[in-house]
Formats: sequence, C-alpha cells, structure tokens
Amino acid sequence: SQIAYGFKFPWSADILFQSEPKAGDLVAVSFNNRPAITYIKKVVAIAGDEYEMNQGVLYINGMKVSESLSSRTLPDISKQKLQAGEVFVVSGNPQVLEDSREFGVVSRQQIESKAHFIWFSYSVEDKAVRWSRILTNLKAIELQH
Repeated sequence: SQIAYGFKFPWSADILFQSEPKAGDLVAVSFNNRPAITYIKKVVAIAGDEYEMNQGVLYINGMKVSESLSSRTLPDISKQKLQAGEVFVVSGNPQVLEDSREFGVVSRQQIESKAHFIWFSYSVEDKAVRWSRILTNLKAIELQH
C-alpha cells in the first residue's frame, strides 16, 4: 500500500498523514546506490533500536536476529542506535545480502510503500519473467521461511 506510511505528492518531498514502519513490516525500498531497483525487505529494527554485526551475525537490541549464509564476508559493525526516521531491513533469503547489512540503514524517504504482494518478478540471471511469483501474497511466502 503506497499510502500505508503517509501520502506523498509527486512534486514534493513532504509526506502527509505520516506513520512509521514497524518491526516485522515488509516494505518496498530503494537503496541510494541502486535507486532504479525496488527491493522487498523486512524491517527488523526501528528508531531507538540498537544494531550490530559481529562475525556475520546480526544483533538487534542484543538479540541474535540472523546469520549470513552467504559466502561473502561482511565487516563487523559496532553497536549503533537508529535515529528518528531510520530503519534496518533484511532480506527474507539469508543467502542474499542486498539489505542493510550491505547498504546500511534505510531512511524513511527510501521506503516507497508497505508491501503486500509481488506484482512483477524478473530474474536477471535467467533473463526471464518469473510468472509463478506474480501476485503472490508476501505473508504466505514469509510463513514458509
């Protein structure tokens, strides 16, 4: 839902009726270094929460959240506190690191909408539309993991 977190006029950066994402929300987000790509990520930490990475393990408020199953090594991140308007997001696939563990925290302005379903899916590797994923309910996918 594009208005779940507020209404934004296309010609303005102002957001009306703004609300903040909550931990557990699935969001459509674009990262600063890849603005043309929209990712679906899960919010695991919100303003006021502390996060850190130690030997590939992510901790939120001192609790272990996820381990990287990727072959890539991520640098450790010392304990940091999220500021107002910031969230920490992770991928639903532990082998994919295209999330805050790689790109850093996400600002409120980078969140495009709350995500409910996959409206289109394309595999860059296979250069093909993934028809079986189109219109898939994201909550159903999340429950499978």
